[in-house]
Amino acid sequence: MVDKAFYQLCLHMEPDYHQLESDLRAYLTYLDAAGLPLWAAIKVMPLNE
Repeated sequence: MVDKAFYQLCLHMEPDYHQLESDLRAYLTYLDAAGLPLWAAIKVMPLNE
């Protein structure tokens, strides 16, 4: 069970937190079942190069 105070803090910082959490859970479930990401990772170059 998630601590209610922590959940309230998340909602205070990100009003759409419940939707983001739901989307993440759905995507992680998809990854677990399919094993393939929906998009490819990209390499990010540091700014000082």
